[in-house]
Amino acid sequence: MPRPIVRSEGRLVTPDALRNTRPSTHTGGRVLTTPRSARYLTAIGRLDVSATLGPLDLAEVADAIAREFADQWASVPLGFVGHCYLGPPYEAHTLTIDGQIIEHYVRGQALPGRLESARSLARTEHYLVIEVYPDRLVCVRADGSVVSMED
Repeated sequence: MPRPIVRSEGRLVTPDALRNTRPSTHTGGRVLTTPRSARYLTAIGRLDVSATLGPLDLAEVADAIAREFADQWASVPLGFVGHCYLGPPYEAHTLTIDGQIIEHYVRGQALPGRLESARSLARTEHYLVIEVYPDRLVCVRADGSVVSMED
């Protein structure tokens, strides 16, 4: 069973800030290939700091991620997959833009939908996060540089 890391008063939290960041018609489907900002890198790094993030912390993370793409009029990824540093048995964590919660996944447990395609890259620790798009993966290194891999 996936281990949720977003809880509020014993309930799972669905972050409204993430739900509202779907790509708009203004994005034109452009995938952001420029280096990621320090604000974005810090926000992504916070996803693995502890076993739980409070609603306010999650809102800050979601806002920083959404602004990264909105500021440059770029498509927002379907979701994000990163290496999990919480230790065994966890190996990957996910964050999706469609309102799903952040979860940690154990070794061998399938990630939802298209996010599974990023799992092997997340396992390597070469990338801070893998952004998952319908037709490609964009791997973001800790220094903000990116590598785009088309399907």
